[in-house]
Amino acid sequence: MAALSYLCSPHFAPVDIVRIAPRTPPHNAARAVPRTSPRASFSARPLALHREHAQQQLAPFPPPPSSPAYRAPRNTPALSPRSSPPLRASASAQSPEGGAAPPGGTPAPAIRFRPATPADMGTIQRLVLSEFMNPLSLDVRRFVVAEAAAAAAAAAAAGEGAGGAGKGEVEAGWRLVGAGQMKEWKPEGGVGAGAGPLMELRSLVVLPEMRGHGIGSKLVSELLKSVQGRGAVHLLTIGARTAFYERHGFHEVSADAVPSQLQLELFLGSFVASFAAGDRCLCMKAVV
Repeated sequence: MAALSYLCSPHFAPVDIVRIAPRTPPHNAARAVPRTSPRASFSARPLALHREHAQQQLAPFPPPPSSPAYRAPRNTPALSPRSSPPLRASASAQSPEGGAAPPGGTPAPAIRFRPATPADMGTIQRLVLSEFMNPLSLDVRRFVVAEAAAAAAAAAAAGEGAGGAGKGEVEAGWRLVGAGQMKEWKPEGGVGAGAGPLMELRSLVVLPEMRGHGIGSKLVSELLKSVQGRGAVHLLTIGARTAFYERHGFHEVSADAVPSQLQLELFLGSFVASFAAGDRCLCMKAVV
């Protein structure tokens, strides 16, 4: 009664509840603890599970998949002893020259060579202009052209190539994919005078989508075969293509050893090469 009268008195303050509240927890205090609390759920779980959980937390590395203690994560497929799938061949794989294509590569198309005809000149001119080469002195009688099977050429080309299809480009299942000529210069005064006619390999070009099959190398061989035993052969090219011609026996010559017939074209070609390809123009020579 004394306590009740004190609570009703005007001297009572809420802070006094703390002073008079019992310090011992009620008999049902354990029920007030949430079930999600580790203290409350500890007694509900077997002791072995707590020990296994502690070992997994304290282990420096997870157990290997072969261990009985290993547990695959949820929503994760279990590891299987199957080996990884075999690697696929790269789409850029190309067949070796004159051989079969590697597994998964593009097979080498069938190629044939023949002398050019007047019907081929339209295609040859477009090929030469597409590579910023000299379109002058194109004589159909000096050209050798390379043709690929039309089906293989159409599969390699995503479109019509450089300049599209023209008259004579596709004939009897074959498509013109490359060309080159061997020009014969008459002797003049200056460098090389009195040594017979000057042979120049020029206008060598292959469709971009058909490169990588050895067509350019075979064209060079066909052209050099046509002048076998006639002396030296010269050509003008850019620095980025010297390695290609070196494989066929050509080597760079100094500026003072350039034949007089090619000096003017070398001078003009230097400007074109610098503008179109950012490269230099040079003269190369081979003895056949």
